Amino acid sequence: NTSSRFLLQTMPPPHIHLFEFYSGLGGWHQAFSLLCQQNQSKDTPKEHNTNKRHSLPQPNDKECHNEEDRLAPITKLSVVKAFDINVHANKAYKHNHPHVRIDSTNIEHLKVAYFDGLIRKALRPQMSSSGGEIHLEHDKTEDNLLVWSLSPPCQPFTKGGRQQDINDTRSNSFAHLLKNILPNLETKPDIVMVENVKNFELSQMRHLLLSTLKQCGYTFVEEFLACPHTLLRWPNERKRYYLVACLKRPDSSRHDIDKSSHEDLAKAPHSKSCPFSENSSTSEGYGFSHHKQFFGSDPAELRRHLNTERDTHQLLMEKTLRTNKSLHTFPPKSIGDVLLSEEHLGEDISSLLVPCEVLQRLGERGYNFDVVHSSSVSSACFTKGYGCPANKFVKGSGSLLATSNVHLLCATTSDTDDDKRYISDWKTLRKLTLRRFHSVEIARLLGFPDDSFAFTTNSNQQQCSKLLGNSIHVQVVAIMILRGLFLYATAT
Repeated sequence: NTSSRFLLQTMPPPHIHLFEFYSGLGGWHQAFSLLCQQNQSKDTPKEHNTNKRHSLPQPNDKECHNEEDRLAPITKLSVVKAFDINVHANKAYKHNHPHVRIDSTNIEHLKVAYFDGLIRKALRPQMSSSGGEIHLEHDKTEDNLLVWSLSPPCQPFTKGGRQQDINDTRSNSFAHLLKNILPNLETKPDIVMVENVKNFELSQMRHLLLSTLKQCGYTFVEEFLACPHTLLRWPNERKRYYLVACLKRPDSSRHDIDKSSHEDLAKAPHSKSCPFSENSSTSEGYGFSHHKQFFGSDPAELRRHLNTERDTHQLLMEKTLRTNKSLHTFPPKSIGDVLLSEEHLGEDISSLLVPCEVLQRLGERGYNFDVVHSSSVSSACFTKGYGCPANKFVKGSGSLLATSNVHLLCATTSDTDDDKRYISDWKTLRKLTLRRFHSVEIARLLGFPDDSFAFTTNSNQQQCSKLLGNSIHVQVVAIMILRGLFLYATAT
């Protein structure tokens, strides 16, 4: 950790040129922005959420001291282009980042020449004039890193999606990028990062992903199953698969790195073995210079491995508290820290209440509702199904909030965990005045900062919840980005 801390603090902060595939609400953009010195104010949403308790300031806040600014590991973020076919997600992305170009074309129809052109234009030195002379702007202390972030459709790897894996048509666009685009690019991305659901690590698609990375010269690869609650004590369970891969370039002399960094990698704890399916390959079969998997059930092992990244994240959060006096608590410690007041909920509260007939119908069938309250320190993973109509409820789509008679939970839990309450007795359920979480509350549970993320004022609550159910956890992704920067510095 001493070596990795040295790398993160002494390597020249890079200028990130980001290709955000399957961009959705722009979660990857948000995560990169958290780590960036120059988070452009022009991309701040016009309409902010009404409750500012968890808002993050812009990292270039005038009140920041120079020493604190150096905490930011990225000097500048440029989103080359975002890619998504969902018109509602693109509308929300554009609302928060109006200057980012979004391509809604099906990725399967895009050619390698198109990406080559985008990359050449993004990495071309900017022209400027001074004293009648035209010259190229070039900051020798700045590294230009080309990064791909990908959150491909998760349905092919879920039980609800029938786990058709690589044979699911929804996997076609990701397969196209891996088979036809990445291997044939003139300039390949320095860092590739992937996020998907748990079970992706057992898929044939993962095998295609790792095989392609090896073919394309990526030598440093790490894979994780990480949950915001166990990794950051964030009050939400959203275990996801993450991959970070770094390319070792022939001219990799841009950083003067202490050789102990490689020793640090060698001494890093090895992950526990993971049961693979018949169609999945183990790490030994790919031949990477560095390949670690953290698929085991011991969260302490993962926290140790990402200790420096977690510390850096914590320092950035502490900086946030010092520079934004409107903060109440960040990160949130409990469910109560993300809740909107009744005043701010306004007319939306009636549409969030769960009808008694829904509770009775599912309760009589023995379904255990996941019920939390303001003092709970965790909540279930929210899925797209959470945005279903009010007279329905999709099983396993997310937690419900008890707003009255919370004391009854202690006598009705069917789980040994004092925090999680699984209840099927509909007569008890109706006494709790259960409601769904508002989209603003879900966004906070997923780590979206209030100051840089908001839906438009005329957004439909159901649609917002659906979009958030398909999104990423911003804070965990920020940790993975930090890990990617360290691996890249080590690889080069």
